[in-house]
Amino acid sequence: MPIASLNAARLFYEERGSGPPILFIHGTGADSDIWSGSVGALGADYRCIAYDRRGYGRSPLPAGESISLEANDAAALLKLLGAVPAMIVGHSLGGVIALDLAVEHPQLVAGLLLVEPPLRARLQRRPDLSAVRAMIAIHVLRLVGSRRASAERFLRWAYGSDPAEGGYRNIPGVARAAGESYDTIIHELGLGTGEHLTPERLGSIAVPVNFLLGELTAAGMRRLVIDAVGMIPGAVLHMVPDASHGLHVTRPDMFIDAVRSMSGWSGER
Repeated sequence: MPIASLNAARLFYEERGSGPPILFIHGTGADSDIWSGSVGALGADYRCIAYDRRGYGRSPLPAGESISLEANDAAALLKLLGAVPAMIVGHSLGGVIALDLAVEHPQLVAGLLLVEPPLRARLQRRPDLSAVRAMIAIHVLRLVGSRRASAERFLRWAYGSDPAEGGYRNIPGVARAAGESYDTIIHELGLGTGEHLTPERLGSIAVPVNFLLGELTAAGMRRLVIDAVGMIPGAVLHMVPDASHGLHVTRPDMFIDAVRSMSGWSGER
């Protein structure tokens, strides 16, 4: 089992394939297994690297203390593996980490593909009512000591009924995180969502940036993604039909096509 020792952390990672490098960064309440189907399909043409972030899956505690530290982990892993510049694919909070990486370590990044990053959610002027209700329930469960139930409530809200019947329990890497990494999930909910990434800093990103947004995604998340697109020069938004927050799992065909069609990306700067 490959383990990278960096930044006082030990991170599990796996590689598949050869060619231009792609780094996959998972979101809150998941691990690298969430990318398994995509990595399998893309490994014929790309060097795919997926890792468990601090406190998830096979990467032991402690959990990360900031978005910037998580971005530094990604940077250190890319350097350690000699996989630069890489296209960075990030889901949910992993997309926010990817943006921090592009701002702070631009020489390591060839492009970004971001799946519904909840960027600067705490600054949203019109939060979605379902999100407000979910956050209140999550906070109450945590206060009464039901940390695992609190984490599960977050995942139910984030993924809804996507995919169809079992919600998050049908998504590789997410059900395990709910059962084993619930303390990390609760901790991470307090880290913010990239509020330090001001429009001015995001405006410095000079590589191709594509966003994916599910047509069935809740209104609050839709507004966050659309606002993020507007902060980055040249960023492109792609709508994915019949999908919501787990679109890279439920619509793998469209997700894989989006990776392959990144504007002019060849693994070089």
